[in-house]
Amino acid sequence: MVCSPAPGLAEILDTVPGDPARLGPDGRYGLGLITSRLSCGGRWTGHSGSTRAGHNTLAAVAPDGRRATVVINESPATDASTTAFITALDTALCAKPEPDTGP
Repeated sequence: MVCSPAPGLAEILDTVPGDPARLGPDGRYGLGLITSRLSCGGRWTGHSGSTRAGHNTLAAVAPDGRRATVVINESPATDASTTAFITALDTALCAKPEPDTGP
């Protein structure tokens, strides 16, 4: 996660409701970080980015420390494609790893 002294980290993590059109109904934003609910409970915290060429990224961490980054080659053009982008992150952060059964 973010390396910062406790007071600074608390300020970074203090978010306010975000624009639902950009962050979804549960999205929050503050000092460069986005938070949103996970389907498995809790909230992810992360940041998104894009390039003029249309590439988009969304990197986040779950409350248990699991991390994921989703990268797409074309900016979402519809609500459905934006939802799919965010759902991919949710799936990565909420998926339960398969138990290691050995060789």
